[in-house]
Amino acid sequence: MKLRAQVALLRVAAWMSSRYSQRLVVAALNLAWTLERAGRSPNATAAYQVAIAECRRLSVLDLRARKQLAGSLSALSYCLCRQRRHDEEIAARAEAISLWRDITPDGPELVKSLHDQAIAFHAAGRHDEAVKAWAEAIQLRAPLAASDNEHRAYLASAQRWRADSLATLGCYREALADLDASIAGYREAASVEPDYFAQVELTIHIKLEVMARSEPAE
Repeated sequence: MKLRAQVALLRVAAWMSSRYSQRLVVAALNLAWTLERAGRSPNATAAYQVAIAECRRLSVLDLRARKQLAGSLSALSYCLCRQRRHDEEIAARAEAISLWRDITPDGPELVKSLHDQAIAFHAAGRHDEAVKAWAEAIQLRAPLAASDNEHRAYLASAQRWRADSLATLGCYREALADLDASIAGYREAASVEPDYFAQVELTIHIKLEVMARSEPAE
């Protein structure tokens, strides 16, 4: 009953509001998170869309609202991902990426958004686009991985993901090169955090599977 009342109040606020206040954005986002935790993802999607529409209007006059718009689009994309609505997820992430490029071109938000977008292309079966997205994500992640172990592990993960798309496209030589790089990256990460040794073993297993698949093609 409480959630139903919040939804009704939000609809009235959205209809009556002509000034598109920051409070409505916060209310919409809070409602979206509440609905997601309640397992009502389609309703949460609608609440995110209210927040995004409001942020768009605010961003015309307030550049700071662009960062909130990018964050809201990212939150929506995760909600769409959980519903397996990947084409819509990709569109939301693309808009967020465009905003992050302008707001913080060297920031972690852009690196993470590119990583997540590549996974979204993969999940949608759009492997050509996934490979292109991984190229940029890996390029931006590589310098960070040189001095940060978490980024090193994420880079190894990206290389493994790209290898899967490459293998799906029949590009086995490139896939195996990525898997070798991933194994090396995870080994280096494991020298700092031993928990990553499990990822080394998993990636070696994946490499053996790709090698077996590549033999008939060769």
